[in-house]
Amino acid sequence: MTIFSRNYFSGLTGSWLLPAFVSGAVLLVGLGISGGLCWQAKQQDADSLRAAFESAADMAIDNINDRFNVYAVVMHGVRGFFNSSVAISFNEFHTYVQALHLYEKAGVQAIGLVMLVSNAEKARHIQAMRQQKSADYQIKPDGQRDYYAPIIYIEPFAGDNLKAFGFDPLTVPAALSAMEQARDADNIRITSRIALIQDTDKPYVYSFVMYLPLYKKGAEFATLAQRRAAIIGWVDVPFRINDLMAGIRRQLPTDISLEIYDGITLSEQTRLFQSGIGLEEKSRGADNLQTSRSIVVGGRQWVVRMTAAPAFENRAIYRYRPELVFATSVTLTLLLTLLTWQLARSRQTAEIHFRQLFRQAGEGILILNDDHLILDANNTALTLLGYSRAELLSLHLPAILATVENVSLPALASMAESGAVSLEQWRYRCKNGTEFPSEVSVRRLDGQRYFAILRDRTERQKAEQRILRLTQLYQALSETNQAIVRMDNARELFPLVCRCAVAFGGMKMAWIGQLNEADLVIVPVAAYGVGQEYLDGLVISASADVAEGLGPTGTALRENRPVIINDYLNNPMTIHWHERAKHFAWGAAGTFPIRRNGKPFAVLTVYHNQINAFDTEAIELLKEMACDITFALDNFDRDVQRQAAQKALAENEAKLSLIMENVSAYIYLKDKEGRYLYVNRPCLELWGLTMADVIGVTDEVLFDHQLAAKIRADDRHLFMTGEILRGEETGTATKTGKTATYWAVKMPLRHTDGSIYALCGISTDITERKQIEAQLQQQLKELRQWFDITLGREERVMQLKTEINKLLGRLGEPPRYADPASDLEA
Repeated sequence: MTIFSRNYFSGLTGSWLLPAFVSGAVLLVGLGISGGLCWQAKQQDADSLRAAFESAADMAIDNINDRFNVYAVVMHGVRGFFNSSVAISFNEFHTYVQALHLYEKAGVQAIGLVMLVSNAEKARHIQAMRQQKSADYQIKPDGQRDYYAPIIYIEPFAGDNLKAFGFDPLTVPAALSAMEQARDADNIRITSRIALIQDTDKPYVYSFVMYLPLYKKGAEFATLAQRRAAIIGWVDVPFRINDLMAGIRRQLPTDISLEIYDGITLSEQTRLFQSGIGLEEKSRGADNLQTSRSIVVGGRQWVVRMTAAPAFENRAIYRYRPELVFATSVTLTLLLTLLTWQLARSRQTAEIHFRQLFRQAGEGILILNDDHLILDANNTALTLLGYSRAELLSLHLPAILATVENVSLPALASMAESGAVSLEQWRYRCKNGTEFPSEVSVRRLDGQRYFAILRDRTERQKAEQRILRLTQLYQALSETNQAIVRMDNARELFPLVCRCAVAFGGMKMAWIGQLNEADLVIVPVAAYGVGQEYLDGLVISASADVAEGLGPTGTALRENRPVIINDYLNNPMTIHWHERAKHFAWGAAGTFPIRRNGKPFAVLTVYHNQINAFDTEAIELLKEMACDITFALDNFDRDVQRQAAQKALAENEAKLSLIMENVSAYIYLKDKEGRYLYVNRPCLELWGLTMADVIGVTDEVLFDHQLAAKIRADDRHLFMTGEILRGEETGTATKTGKTATYWAVKMPLRHTDGSIYALCGISTDITERKQIEAQLQQQLKELRQWFDITLGREERVMQLKTEINKLLGRLGEPPRYADPASDLEA
């Protein structure tokens, strides 16, 4: 590297004393910050622990309230069920409670109905209950009272709950108080701590019961007096407090003890629940992590006291976090001190690293002063420009720029002075005089110097040109295809293809030559672009026997393959046309055969001004264009054939319709269901109907019942066997009343697969013929009788023979007597 580079980058390192001073200052400041962070971490831990505990306490209270809200909804549901029913049987109550899924509601011992029974109704009540549910039903405890409130329904009706069946909770003072409060308030009320009748043999099982009043249906209970007069029972839901809290505790942290007291007095007598003696004793050791909350449940005030165990503190916060923060801070301080020292030493090696990077960079780098003198260059720049280092460092920038770029130097100087980053496209001149395109990034280095990064764009430019050619060809192909879709004749096709190849495909000139089969000459029929005069007097043949047929155009047509000439003026295949083509500077050419109905028809020839313009993808796109032209020509031919066929079909249909409408026979088509699809004019005149009246109807509408049944049977036989049917049909047309005899011929109509889909019938009215035949038979009978009587009279015999021959002739039979006169003489 030059002295400039070494001096410039060696100034970056600074004094050796500065790193030591900065490192010591960093160490002192870091230790002070570490102590402060440790104290702050302790304060944050205390605040976080208290916040976590309070949050857990709030969650416990919310869970208890949510659980009792669920139970309240269940009880109101039971009351709604009771009020909406005329009477509730044991089975109905059982089914309803089963649907509540009590086993999913932890703590609920049962759901029962308590009905108020007066002393006068006691006997009748007991008898009804025994008939309905249990023969040994009894109100418990026994005794004489003005009113009883037995539990008449209880679910689940099994296990300990059987003890409560018939039990009168009015005999329990706590229950009596809760029931009266519920009655008076028309709301849920709970008892104080009691022992359930189900748990009489289970000591230390604390429970309570929730009551919701039931009033007479239709009674007013807006006032206290009305409610007391309308009361008829209660919804009874007993709870074991331990079971209830077990369900709630599953949703609470296990390292917080829970105590619940009935009322504001906290004592052994009022305690409803305690989560665990061992945990509670451990909880006492936690400093100040205890809180009490008051909640109202069913009209009673409970106090919930929560105490955190040491395990809660370990879980909520990391106990050793302040020490860890201090240790981490000290460690980071030491590392930062070491890093500061290391950075100071590293900067001394930065110059070496930069020097290596500068020399080995894959892009050319030039360092210049404000006079555009080249101060340094890396190896890539030397390779691109072809100079040695000594030669290049003696030059100014204009010496290596193409002449056209020198006008940009003033603008470059202005940008360099401003410090702005400039990205330019320049052409550089090498030592040997050749030029190459380059993308140049210019940026200020310091107050007197700037640097330029050179990227050779030769290959990139080639790729961009190739992409441009392919893009143009794609557009040309797209435009051609769109035009083919809109075009309805071949006359406009060839000029349009040539125009698309030049206007959109980037070709210099395009022409299409069509084969004259008589002399095998390829005649230009369409052309577009610069250099069309090249075609004036041009002779190209499809024959391989003449020189004019050995070029790319003739070869492509004859051999049905594309012929690509990527260096037109130097390819021996085009030598016959070099003299003519050199005036147009063709760089490359491509010829693509066009066929019509599978035969050679024409050739598309395109010219480009660049050598090697046709790569594989470009050739494929042009081949596709030629194939699209072939498809369009074939499609035009198919369209002409289709139009001719349609015209012939329309003419035949017109002739057939004229014949069918003017014959005297009745012609018709019917589907397999016997519905008419078509009838000719004589049919409509016979039935006295229009075409709209007939299409879709069956013979039952048109003929008498007997003929319609015969026709239907014959039609079914035809569809089943596929046979052609012939026979007479005699009947009466329903609307016109015409009775006639028809000779009917019916034949099946089939799909291409042979299946029958309809029948065609032709019926001829033979009523008059039948009448004539009857008359002739009668006359013939009379003549024969007369002949027998007058056998001796020769003249009469001759007359009779003559009359007989005449009658037979009218019947369509040959004469019986060749010459009556001669027979008579004989």
